Amino acid sequence: MEKIIIDKEKYLKRRRTNMIAVITLMTLSFILGFLILSIYNDMQERPILNTYIYPTPTNAQDVIGFCANKSLEDTSKCLRGMFRNIYNYSLEARQIPRNYSFEYLIKSGGACFEWNTWYGNIASELNFSVYYITINNTGPGHYVTIIYDDTGYCLLDQTRSPKCNLDGNSPSGIQRKEGWERQTNYG
Repeated sequence: MEKIIIDKEKYLKRRRTNMIAVITLMTLSFILGFLILSIYNDMQERPILNTYIYPTPTNAQDVIGFCANKSLEDTSKCLRGMFRNIYNYSLEARQIPRNYSFEYLIKSGGACFEWNTWYGNIASELNFSVYYITINNTGPGHYVTIIYDDTGYCLLDQTRSPKCNLDGNSPSGIQRKEGWERQTNYG
């Protein structure tokens, strides 16, 4: 019988090299997976080849200045992009003062009602018409804002990117769904 002689030092060195390679591949796979998920989530908001970087506003004038002189669809994306940077959902918003400022909303947060009120306020300042919808069939309810002009309308909500219909119809052409109520003013 012939003995097989194994060089222990070479064996341990090869084993360490293999272990480092496996750990490196696992780490790279984890990082790649994270990047793919991040890109996928970001694509839900905007196309990857047409990315926009929106500044973080500190007041309503920042939003108005940055989103001014854009088309209906681009204004909707701009509003959503800027609000996304500061969005702070808070059910404690029911305690906020009646005539709260945009700065107060940024600092204290708010629920869909408060954020959509400011979508509407700013859209009005940008010369778009505003239409509010209350959706009452989702537990405590949900509020969304529709801004429109003669080119069509866009639905704004904090939970997703704007949905626009640019066929020249106004929101009165929206098919009403059960549980939806029209509100023209939150004040």
